[in-house]
Amino acid sequence: MRKFLLLSVTLLLLGTSSAWAKSVLIVVTNHGDMGNTGDPTGYFLSEVTHPWHVFTQAGYDVEFASPLGGLAPMDPKSFDLSDPINKEFWHELDAVQTLVHTQSLADIDPKAYASIYLPAATAPCGTYRNLSWWLLSSPSTTRAEAWSAQSATGRLHW
Repeated sequence: MRKFLLLSVTLLLLGTSSAWAKSVLIVVTNHGDMGNTGDPTGYFLSEVTHPWHVFTQAGYDVEFASPLGGLAPMDPKSFDLSDPINKEFWHELDAVQTLVHTQSLADIDPKAYASIYLPAATAPCGTYRNLSWWLLSSPSTTRAEAWSAQSATGRLHW
């Protein structure tokens, strides 16, 4: 049910995006520890792999970015290869490499993507607070588009 809901909402959003964009951007965190607790954190693997699977099955290329670029730490508690989609992703070397070596948001034009997906867990609390600034800093993005992108992708979290 969740997969169907994600696919439905995603395809609806993709249908309203640029007709020429054939890529989806997944923005992950650079945060590797939870505040000053010393506990490790990062993106949650299934919150990245399941959307990646839906997007690639729908014919979209998926790219990964993070605020700083470079290493995107994974929450070690989320590494579960008994999940068939996690396992499929983990065996796609190109996909894993682009997630390990993410693009910096400073180098990305949001308009180049059919959709921008923001997986959510604890790490994004420190990651997404400047997302509106990033969207608005693009010369080709209007305030309405930035608000729409932030609101729409927030609804995709399942």
